[in-house]
Amino acid sequence: MTKFPFLPGPLRLLFGPWLVWVVWTDAGLGQDGDEVELVALGALAGSAKDLSMLEGNLEDGTPHDQLGGFSAWDYTGEGNEYWVLPDRGPADGAVSYACRVHRMELVLDDRQRQLTARLLATHLLKLEDGNLCKGSLRDLPLSVDQRGVALDPEGLRLMPGKALAISDEYGPAVDRFTVDGRRQGSWSLPDWMRLTREPKLSKAALGVMPNRGLEGLAISPDGRRLTAAMQGPLIQDSVPQGSKRYGNYTRLIQLAVDQNAEPLHQWLYPLADRSTGISEILAIDDHRYLVIERDGELRPGAKFKRIYVSDTRRASDVADMTSVPDNKLPAEIVPAQNRLLIDLLDPRWSIPAEHRLEKPEGLAWGPPLADGRRLLLLCFDNDFQSNVPTLLLAFAVRIAD
Repeated sequence: MTKFPFLPGPLRLLFGPWLVWVVWTDAGLGQDGDEVELVALGALAGSAKDLSMLEGNLEDGTPHDQLGGFSAWDYTGEGNEYWVLPDRGPADGAVSYACRVHRMELVLDDRQRQLTARLLATHLLKLEDGNLCKGSLRDLPLSVDQRGVALDPEGLRLMPGKALAISDEYGPAVDRFTVDGRRQGSWSLPDWMRLTREPKLSKAALGVMPNRGLEGLAISPDGRRLTAAMQGPLIQDSVPQGSKRYGNYTRLIQLAVDQNAEPLHQWLYPLADRSTGISEILAIDDHRYLVIERDGELRPGAKFKRIYVSDTRRASDVADMTSVPDNKLPAEIVPAQNRLLIDLLDPRWSIPAEHRLEKPEGLAWGPPLADGRRLLLLCFDNDFQSNVPTLLLAFAVRIAD
């Protein structure tokens, strides 16, 4: 690849609230024949505003219209436009943030070296009755049989008919929204995957741990199947350790886009480390996925920020298994097979040190590249901190068969 030795590392260009990096890196060829090249790096100012037109501040002082907290995004298939999903808002659910979705233009220039972004629209998310969805934990019903207005949106995919599928970590559930933000319905999950209301996890016996529920969401290339990823193991698939629980396997849950159909399959995803969790999943084809697995640390203390290729082709269907052993699986249960594609902490990417790389959250395919490689876009969650920019990365990838 052509190099530019006269350039002093990444160039920084400032366009109003948009901070854009132009980078030159070497392509890398993995041992499995995968090819990965970081072609652009950009950042949105943490103090940037969205287009919600909301005024005033939240309970913690964060402006109601602050742009940030990116948890997922997806390509619209039209030009250079994307849907972008923030999570439940700042302060870990302690404020009454109005959940929303954005439409954004994201452009990689003809030389594939410059990444620029422009916000096009913001839509507030509402229930079927028109009430606003709120990220506040105070709005979470006490009963596991109710949803209410509480929503922790984490995964987003555009479905046929231009509806949005959004995964809710509070539910956990997957909801169908119109593109202007009105909920139309939900996909049901088994009762044994409900969010636990037991405050002491060491005593909990069944369900999903808080902040370890449905996180990522993928849609098959044919648009017929959704696959939702649990961030961490179910309570019954884990063991208590102090005030927390740990396990070796989390679950991928496949649903039919047709909401009248039952859940299709479940597979076990083997975590590379018991302290990590899944933050995103993106379909490659009908049986392979890109999966972000990460720890919760920021640089320089971070140790684990990786994107894997996960293959479910030979994985056992565990949809009828309420629990699985935490340690050694029975011989007849085969988990998904993973291989490393991108280590985000690899110094060869030359990501400036001020970017903490704490929360890689969203993956999306972009328009096809001229040389046949695929454009892979990654966004980071800045937790709505005004002094922390939202990092955006653009990779050109070729994934081996």
